[in-house]
Amino acid sequence: MEVAFQLAGAAGVRLSTVVMAHPRRRADAMRIQGEYPELNIRIVFDPEPGGPPATLRTARAAWAAVADGVVADATHHLVLQADVLLCADFPRVVTQALDAAPDGALALFAPWSMATSQAVRLAALAGASWTRLQDGWTPTQALALPAEWAREFGAVAANLPDTEPDNRAMYSFLAERERSTYVAIPSLVEHAPAESLLFNDLLHGVREATVFAGADPARQAFTDRVVSPPAVSHVWMGAGEYYSSYNPADPTPRAMVTPTHEVLTQFGMANEEMAAAFAEDLARHPELAEDSPVGECLHFAMWLTMFASGVIAGTVLDEPSSAALDTAWKQPWAEDALATFPAATLRKIASREALGPAARTLVPFCRSAMHSGVTAVDRWPGLTALWDPHAHEIVPHWARAKAGADR
Repeated sequence: MEVAFQLAGAAGVRLSTVVMAHPRRRADAMRIQGEYPELNIRIVFDPEPGGPPATLRTARAAWAAVADGVVADATHHLVLQADVLLCADFPRVVTQALDAAPDGALALFAPWSMATSQAVRLAALAGASWTRLQDGWTPTQALALPAEWAREFGAVAANLPDTEPDNRAMYSFLAERERSTYVAIPSLVEHAPAESLLFNDLLHGVREATVFAGADPARQAFTDRVVSPPAVSHVWMGAGEYYSSYNPADPTPRAMVTPTHEVLTQFGMANEEMAAAFAEDLARHPELAEDSPVGECLHFAMWLTMFASGVIAGTVLDEPSSAALDTAWKQPWAEDALATFPAATLRKIASREALGPAARTLVPFCRSAMHSGVTAVDRWPGLTALWDPHAHEIVPHWARAKAGADR
């Protein structure tokens, strides 16, 4: 009889693991299953492989698999998608991570472009192992739930339409029950470069982890430390537009997702001062005039995002200073997490082969922007409002205009 995997010395964790896969991904699923036989990984295939592409159809079966009695002693149930690569020493590392983790859903993969990736980057500066999810969907490439939650989701998903994406269905399930999701730092799996059955590679570009443990998972042992910034600044891409937004961790009608430049001007930084600060940081990197793969508009979006991230970093550092930030870069995963930000921003406009070299050119510029941001509160003390969005009214100009028209 198969049993849940239990690592010696980690008495609190007994892990049930499945890989969910379409039959076209059989080889990938079997690769994962065979990599660590001691995990007793089972494969759950799409029950209707000839039907329209639908992740939830397979996910509901994968999450319900913990309830079949084969591994009924499991404390946690982990569902992996077939297009992932596991970090080195995965059984030991995942068990240690789950044993140390806070109570909740545990995302072991954070795509480098989601808003939560910016929370990961800030939390990494503090040496944290976890940060709270800040998006309205749950990354499900490698998600672990307490076994009872997994059984419950499997039952709930049985009544949802196949057309509901599994990451949205999971988010709603957890949010409706006020259950928290924590994202691991670093990710313990990486997204494999493979053709997506749902065109995600063509629609969203290269999708990799914000920071991946890779071959070096022992760099820092997981603890229960959670650092969740009050907000993030994020580059949003849609309809051919790239812009920087300020995203409160828990949006409300008084604290909404708002363009970053509007937030900076609202709290004391005039447009001409913002333009001057951008120009000063850009001038520090003359290499961008020759080697940068992008133009001024995208440079500005990236600068705004990392400048505001520097301001917000004041909430996770010992003090809002360049010295504190320089010290924070020495945390085990901080540099690696920052390094993926430019690549995430360029993922739709650069090929996989060109993405790495192009992104590396931009990392020093992003670091400069963060340094400028972390000290900006000395010159513009009103920017400390970014540390506590719910103490202020932070809404985009269109919402202000609408509110004025409705009065």
